[in-house]
Amino acid sequence: MEKLGINWIYLIGQIINFGIILFLLKKYLYKPVLKILDERKKKVEEGVRYSEKMEKETGELKVKEEEFLSKARKESLEIIEEARKSAEKVEKELIEKAKREANEIVKQSKSFIEEERKKIIQEIENQAADLVAASTKCILEDILDTKQQHEIIQNAISNLKDNDSFKFV
Repeated sequence: MEKLGINWIYLIGQIINFGIILFLLKKYLYKPVLKILDERKKKVEEGVRYSEKMEKETGELKVKEEEFLSKARKESLEIIEEARKSAEKVEKELIEKAKREANEIVKQSKSFIEEERKKIIQEIENQAADLVAASTKCILEDILDTKQQHEIIQNAISNLKDNDSFKFV
């Protein structure tokens, strides 16, 4: 092998040197570099998982937000509808109450007018009776006695009441 230019002593020395360098590199350089690379890989994987987890949570939050907004819209529409129905009910009640009060006022007014009409008719009848009595008294005072005068007055009053032309409506 010497003819090829290979010196066995140098070759063994280089193999030993290479083995020592390989051992030192493996122990002090390769393992720490691999350890750093593994840690880096773990951090990257962890970051990717965290990112995926955040995306998933963000998606879930968006879904929950949409559900919440949908529910809030629905509830607000229900509240508005309920308030509208309540307002309509109150409006109907107020209208019915106003109608009842108006009918009561009309009824009271009619009753009051009827009472006043009766009082006026009674007063007119009394005045007519007084006039008939006074005129009859003047005319018949000398001719008839008191009993007869009284009967004539009563007949005249009853004739006035029975006669349609003198009735007050």
